[in-house]
Amino acid sequence: MTSFHCSRIIGGKREWDTVSEEKLVTYKMFLTDSLRAKFKSLCALKGVTMNEVLVELVEDWIEENDTPTPTKKGKGDRSGE
Repeated sequence: MTSFHCSRIIGGKREWDTVSEEKLVTYKMFLTDSLRAKFKSLCALKGVTMNEVLVELVEDWIEENDTPTPTKKGKGDRSGE
């Protein structure tokens, strides 16, 4: 399998990782024109692409939310006894 390098943006610096080649797909999202313009401008100032930032945000969100959350015991719940 072919590999390629991918950068992750950490604290404004790029960190390069080797990633296995995987089919890329497109995803369409809707932003206001002003939000897109500000995002694009900030990305340019930091020297990163909008896609790099979005991919990192999605990866971080998945990492934070992909772990099972413990169930809370309600009043009168005796399942743990």
